[in-house]
Amino acid sequence: MSKVDSTPRALATLGLGALAVLAGLAPALGPALEFGRLHSWIAEPWRLLTAHLVHFGLEHLAWDLGALLLLGLYVEPRRPGTTRLVLLASALAIPLVFMAAEPDLQRYRGLSGLASALFMLALCQLQATSRTRFARVLVGTAGLGFAAKLLVESTSAAPVFVGAESFVPVASAHLTGALIGLAGGLSGLFEKPRTPSSSPTLSLRSGRVAAK
Repeated sequence: MSKVDSTPRALATLGLGALAVLAGLAPALGPALEFGRLHSWIAEPWRLLTAHLVHFGLEHLAWDLGALLLLGLYVEPRRPGTTRLVLLASALAIPLVFMAAEPDLQRYRGLSGLASALFMLALCQLQATSRTRFARVLVGTAGLGFAAKLLVESTSAAPVFVGAESFVPVASAHLTGALIGLAGGLSGLFEKPRTPSSSPTLSLRSGRVAAK
């Protein structure tokens, strides 16, 4: 007999992605969902969360959504509880950082802050499971590359990947998400990493067949 596969699915990642696609199909909703300095978050508290779902055009959505899905589909099945906590903490913390430290920021949209959190969480997962020095060096290099991206965005006020003229990148959103993802990845307090498996495997031990 084999055990039923109880591997958690990437529900949070897929849910966020689906909501972002729906918001992208209705661009007229953008002004009502974005974070805006001129809007009262006390009177319109949903903006603290919905700002992550709307974007400045399809190219912006495509880059953010691609990054979120790539990273989330890797890390959430392995560390579901930590991933969901990191996403929630990032979603709440990023607009609060704007209010405290970005007085000139008038509007914010996008999943990039949450994707930054998943990026650091994924790096921690890869570092913990890397079996060779070369693999660990690659993970460290990816982290340095991300830091360089933040530096370029903060000094040039231009996105590294998205060729957009209607907005500027908000490095504090990416940094906030990255720090929360790093804290979640390093803590190890919430759960042990899991290894997803789509089907049972068999092993022979002492002449018996054991299902895993």
